[in-house]
Amino acid sequence: GKGEDGKTQSRYFVQRDLNKELELFNKENAPYYFEKKYNAEVFDPAMKARREKLKNYRLSDFDDLRAEKRAVLEKHKEEYSVKYNEINEKIKAKMKVLDDGLQELIAKKRGLIQQQSTISDEIRNLDYQYKNWVNFMEELNKRK
Repeated sequence: GKGEDGKTQSRYFVQRDLNKELELFNKENAPYYFEKKYNAEVFDPAMKARREKLKNYRLSDFDDLRAEKRAVLEKHKEEYSVKYNEINEKIKAKMKVLDDGLQELIAKKRGLIQQQSTISDEIRNLDYQYKNWVNFMEELNKRK
């Protein structure tokens, strides 16, 4: 394929460029990063507010917050997995189209190389016949 700069790229570089979308999605939405952000923005402030409100509390007083966190994280993980697979399948489909096109070009190249070889053989054969004919004519002229 050709890159944005117009230069020819290998399959590796084309695949790497296509994977950038997946990497970016992963960086922004991976469950680890989501949980970290959720803890900082939602869970930890809720826990702090509950502690301040209750003063004397037991661990079981926070079970509902933990259950909500688990549910939110599980839902995000499922959504993340679906979207990740969608992007991955889209990349695979693009690569398949490019690979199929490449295979077609490789087959055409092989055909052209075969034609080139056949033509080269014909040229050598004609050259050999021409030299034989010239030698024969020289011999004939010498005999006259």
